[in-house]
Amino acid sequence: MKRALFLIPLALVFSACGPLPVTVDLLPALRDAGLDQQAFHRALDVPQNTDLSTIGNLALNLPSDDGLTVEFPAPNLPASPASLVLDFKARVNYNFDCVSGLGGTLRATGYLAPEPPPWDAPLSGLATEITLEPSGGFVLEGRAALDRDQIQAILSGQATLGIRIELEGLTGQTENCTPTVSGSYEIERAVIEARFL
Repeated sequence: MKRALFLIPLALVFSACGPLPVTVDLLPALRDAGLDQQAFHRALDVPQNTDLSTIGNLALNLPSDDGLTVEFPAPNLPASPASLVLDFKARVNYNFDCVSGLGGTLRATGYLAPEPPPWDAPLSGLATEITLEPSGGFVLEGRAALDRDQIQAILSGQATLGIRIELEGLTGQTENCTPTVSGSYEIERAVIEARFL
């Protein structure tokens, strides 16, 4: 589990007909803490010399099985928000080793929960799907409306984020070595938007 103390400036602007959204930009603090980009290297739970079509689907959790837990001062909002939205963009590059003829589908989904692990709390609308290749990358981008528990996590000043990669319809063959996947991810945007009635 990785933790960072985020010093988050809040900007609140009101228009003549009502309050505009309050935005909380997490990216500068992520960069200051060195958490906006990281490398990963994971061994696959697959035996050597195995036909991948016989093993079913695989799942990988980034940046770890516990996710990424962040702590920050609870937002000082003028009232209870009617909704919170996470505007998020992350770029992930990957490379599989000791696997030949790899194919299938890669599906990536974002998660946010009050505490680790976050894998029971998907972010609605924050998902992507691509054709799986031995080496490649994808962008996970979108605006996700937070549910009640996710809102309480943000208002409490602590949340756990994560990206789950699911590999489906696999084809290919593991070689006579330990199959692994390595790569890196970079968070390019992470903004919380609070709206009021």
